[in-house]
Amino acid sequence: MRESQLSRRSFLQGTAAAAVATVAAPLALTSPVGASSTVRVTPLSRSTFVPLINATLRMSNGLRSHKVVLAHVTDLPNTSPADDEHCFSLLFEGPKGSALPQAVRGLSHARINTVHLLIVPVDRDTSHQYYQAIINRI
Repeated sequence: MRESQLSRRSFLQGTAAAAVATVAAPLALTSPVGASSTVRVTPLSRSTFVPLINATLRMSNGLRSHKVVLAHVTDLPNTSPADDEHCFSLLFEGPKGSALPQAVRGLSHARINTVHLLIVPVDRDTSHQYYQAIINRI
């Protein structure tokens, strides 16, 4: 991925993503298959996603799904070390082509089941489209 300056548009999209992620965090619940009524909560913490760097996840809007790779987990700027677990950015690499629009999408992987986050297209290069999700739970 090429290094790029943070544009005003990317900043505003990231801020909107953080706001929605904060509100949508309680929606990141998954129910196990079977008769059990237990609800399993996938923690939206940095340590949940770091082991998934370079892993392939399925990104879905309910109708279509796409494979994406978790490329980076990055701390948000201007957060204290105590907030690192709850204030971070996820950067995903998707296939080159037209960018999927900004939307709340399900991200699925065996380690996290499915979580729903606001996913925003943020950049592209000659071989990938990049998407970002911001988690800011302070």
